[in-house]
Order: sequence, then structure tokens, then C-alpha cells
Amino acid sequence: MIIPRKNIYIHAPIFRLLDRLDEFLTLKMNAEIYIISDFVDNPRPECIERINSAFDKSGLSRKIHGPFMDLNPGSPDKKIKQITLERFTDALRLCTELKADSMVLHSHYEPVFMREHFKKWLDNSMAILEDVSQDAQKRKISIYIENSLDDSTKAVGALLKAHPYFGACFDVAHHHAFNPDGWKRALEGYPQGSIKEVHLSDNNGDEDAHLPLGTGSINFEEFFAEIEKRGEGPVFTIEPHAPEDLVISLEFMKRFMDGD
Repeated sequence: MIIPRKNIYIHAPIFRLLDRLDEFLTLKMNAEIYIISDFVDNPRPECIERINSAFDKSGLSRKIHGPFMDLNPGSPDKKIKQITLERFTDALRLCTELKADSMVLHSHYEPVFMREHFKKWLDNSMAILEDVSQDAQKRKISIYIENSLDDSTKAVGALLKAHPYFGACFDVAHHHAFNPDGWKRALEGYPQGSIKEVHLSDNNGDEDAHLPLGTGSINFEEFFAEIEKRGEGPVFTIEPHAPEDLVISLEFMKRFMDGD
């Protein structure tokens, strides 16, 4: 599988991006900007303008990864659902301000607690995500639902069916750590054409360790082959946890990237 360079993104928490903006721009690669709740509460217009100016001049694209810590649209707690909707709504506004065309949101499905209460979790999630879907469509922002602690494709598949406007963000490392299914069976759980983004990091199948690509036990060659068989053209986002990890991951990805 050959991935166009323009389809490669680097995951960057917004404060880290701001601290290393000039260094990031030297990579000449697109960014998926992770918006944490602190920035949602204090968005700092001058920071948004700085990012927009730098990326516009460089001709680079940006996407948004929405906040996820402690949030859950499927929670039985009304206040948790309400704050989750507020966080998602504010993140959508920041998508518009940062000129991003899509946002990734976690499924927030926790099978240990919700496997036996799946319908209730799904009904709660659908109600919150219906508002998100309507707002996103008005703003012309795509929403991609990411498998997080999911032990199967059941949760994401149900959300995609309930909200056809949504696409999927398939996190390879989350799948490897939490879902026992092989690549082929897992990907078959997603409607054809629904996988719009893929998150890339590595681990050894025991935890979401965010290792550099090629340093864990994930068979990326096999995974990319299965993605290619589907005939889809998702973007691929590398998720490094340290600058040195990014160097290793980019070197690993050279075998799959075009030279442009």
C-alpha cells in the first residue's frame, strides 16, 4: 500500500503544538490538533490566529481531535451527558475557528460497565450525538467516531448506523490492545466506505502504550493490506508521545509513503 504524503497527519496536543510550532512546520506535514478542556475554556484568540496564519502560509491542513477525558455521551448520569455535549459543542466551534474540516470523537464505550446495558448506553449516546450531528452538518464539519476501549466493532457500528453523517476513525493500537478480533473480521464490522481516518501507534497487545511504529507487535503490513482491499482512502494520523518517537515512526512509514 502506498500512502500519499498529503494523507499523513501528525497528532499534536494544542499546547505542545504552540510551544513547538516552528519545529512542527519544518516537517511539512498536516496536523491533527488535540483540543483539551483547558483550551476549550480559554481558547485564546491570539493562539488560534497564530496557528491559522502559520498553517495557511505553509499550505498545511489541520483536523481536530475533540476532548475525551472523563466524558461520556452514553452515561446514565444526566450531568455527565450535559457537560459532554457542552464540550463537544465548544470543540465544534473551535473547529470552525481553526479552519478544520473534521473532528474525531471517542466512542466512549466501556464494555466492562456497559456490555450488559448496551441498549441503554446506545440510546443515551444517540440523544447527545444527534445534537452534535446537526451542529456539525451546519458547520460542514465531518465527525469521525474512534474505537477506544471497544472490545468489538459493535458500539462504533451502531453509532454509524444511527448517525449516517458520521464516519469512523479506526485506531490500530486500541484495536490491538482491547479487541481480540483479527484485522479482517474487525474491519468487516465497519460499513464499506465508512473508515475516513486511521490512528497509528504501536503496542504489544497488553496496553495502549503509544510506542513508536515498528517497535511493538502490531503487523502494520498486514493491516495496510486489509485497508487496501477495502478500496478506501482514509487519512493516516501518527500519534507520537514524544518528539523522538515521531522520528522513529516517520522513518518506519517511509516504506508505505510516496515520495511527494
